[in-house]
Amino acid sequence: MIEFKAECGHTVRARDEDVGLIVCCRYCDTEVTVPDPQAGDLDYLLNHVEQTEKMSEEEQRRTTRRSRSMFSRRGRTPGSMDPLSIVLRMAYAALLICVLVVVSKKWVLPMFDESSTTQQVADPAASPVAATPPPAERAIEQVRMKRVGKGLLMRRAANGLFVESTPAGATAYYMQESQAPSEGRIANLSGCIRVLADGRPLKHVANDAYVVEVELPWNDPTLSDPQLPHYEEYVTFRRALINAQGGEQTQLLNDYFLPDEADVVFLSETNDQKYIVRQYRNIEVHPARTSYVRALFLPRIRTGESELFSIAPLLASYVPKTQRYGFDATHIRNELAFYEVPESDREAIVTTLERIGIVPYAVSTDYVRLFMIDVESGMFTTRLVANSAN
Repeated sequence: MIEFKAECGHTVRARDEDVGLIVCCRYCDTEVTVPDPQAGDLDYLLNHVEQTEKMSEEEQRRTTRRSRSMFSRRGRTPGSMDPLSIVLRMAYAALLICVLVVVSKKWVLPMFDESSTTQQVADPAASPVAATPPPAERAIEQVRMKRVGKGLLMRRAANGLFVESTPAGATAYYMQESQAPSEGRIANLSGCIRVLADGRPLKHVANDAYVVEVELPWNDPTLSDPQLPHYEEYVTFRRALINAQGGEQTQLLNDYFLPDEADVVFLSETNDQKYIVRQYRNIEVHPARTSYVRALFLPRIRTGESELFSIAPLLASYVPKTQRYGFDATHIRNELAFYEVPESDREAIVTTLERIGIVPYAVSTDYVRLFMIDVESGMFTTRLVANSAN
């Protein structure tokens, strides 16, 4: 026995074999369709729509006031559904499909869309620089990337502009070199784009030459942490910067930080903060490949009284501990031997290359050799730069 409440508000009882048939309410003669108690919610909703239609037909028929016997158990099979019911079913199905499409486009597809997560662009003239997130937050991976065998192990694309910093959390700015002044900051100029220097390729960057600058607050927690082994030297360095002017500031910055491919390093001040800025010029963006800038805000840890410095101490406290670059380590060791790097330094260089992809190595008091891993291919490259501390 099936018992259910009809639209008229009365409880109707029907036999199990009357599922899907139209029966008459014993109290008000309203025709109702016997529902299937095991059917899904959608079928029940559609049966409810059909029942409402039949009630409308009944309102027209009440003028004849047929006897109860004429309406009792007048069976109608499910296949006898009228065209309006078919249209309503199709409308509900279309509505459900539309809802699924909207939800997919708004919430599901953006999880896999590179362009929506690759770059965070803002106009620095209209939007102030965001505060540097704490180290614990920087360690959280913000995008889902694809693992590959060589080059940057976790990356999204092989074209555009790639900017990252060590330590992480710096802010980067870039604009076309043809629109930039020959010197000075570009951060507040019209047409300059601000992004996070977090190692995510900035796609849809037009093929052209660019000026890129990367800034880090001078009191960044990863530089001014009292737990760092060279904290006292950094405190002394910051105090000296306060009273230094122009060329003195530049000399202090070059004396304290390791060199990289930056054309100039300087201190920039706003109303409420000071920033250490590394600026890179003539960064060529080519089609179908990535041009990259890797900014180093790492201290020179000198060996003895000379201007030479050591890389190994940086691995303990300053360089990330996760391997991010893949390459042929045997080939790298052979290249280091070719460039006459002592065997005692090779393992530290290889480990640093695995983690940040670039290592400055003091060749003499005049020159520094940069050992680098290509972001895309994992190939070894090198170039000489001036030892700016001298």
